[in-house]
Amino acid sequence: MFPGTAGGINWGSVSIDTARGLLGVNTLHFANFGRLVPRKLMEGQTMGGAKGEVTFGMEGTPWVFAQSTFTSPLGVPCQKPPFGKIHALDLKTRKLVWSQSFGTAEWAGPFNIPTRLPIRMGVPNMGGSVVTAGGVTFIGAAQDRKLRAYDTATGLELWSYDLPAIAAATPMSYVSPTDGRQYVVIASGGHFALPGPNAGAIMAFALPKE
Repeated sequence: MFPGTAGGINWGSVSIDTARGLLGVNTLHFANFGRLVPRKLMEGQTMGGAKGEVTFGMEGTPWVFAQSTFTSPLGVPCQKPPFGKIHALDLKTRKLVWSQSFGTAEWAGPFNIPTRLPIRMGVPNMGGSVVTAGGVTFIGAAQDRKLRAYDTATGLELWSYDLPAIAAATPMSYVSPTDGRQYVVIASGGHFALPGPNAGAIMAFALPKE
């Protein structure tokens, strides 16, 4: 299946900049391999899974659906990169304003061995974005475990921060009623479908106090 069950854009949805008339979205270009297994061969086994192959019960049918990533014996995807992209579209014209590869190869490599090379190649991602009135898009999601800020209008990467694990989540932003500062908050916990450590972190960011 290409795109796989986590995308195109299924996982993180989109964000809308109403002032600029732009839609921001990250996409996943990654294939899944699925097979139908006779139910009688799966009797007594628990559906689901944490890593590798995931099984779905499909009650009422004689089959169980088993799904895995479409990768080589080296653990490398069987299609060329980019596997992840980020884009902005004009809501009036429905045309693409900008598009670029999303994420680096720093924590990717054969047998899940990190290359440590910060080469932007577009990596698998799961999570969404949030846009601010000031024209900044914040997004985690990517396998390289970073939270990034983009110029919503141009796609220029303004800032990034290394998280303890993949942030397979959508950030939120709010202005504190206590101190009047704007914060961006994201959950950094990892995801079983993307290689990397697990964590239990909630990370909050704000501009330095004057």
